[in-house]
Amino acid sequence: MSTQEGLPSVVPRPARRGAIAQSWQRFVAMFVKEFIQLRRDRPTFAMIVGIRSFS
Repeated sequence: MSTQEGLPSVVPRPARRGAIAQSWQRFVAMFVKEFIQLRRDRPTFAMIVGIRSFS
């Protein structure tokens, strides 16, 4: 009987290369998507700008 026969096989996952770059790309893509949505929804954009300038 081998020592590993009854144990679950656990293989450590290597660190994902480019995980930070991938995360940054997702953030930029989401930011661009939301900005495009704000351009379509002018009242919301005006509220964001107005509240920021009065605060």
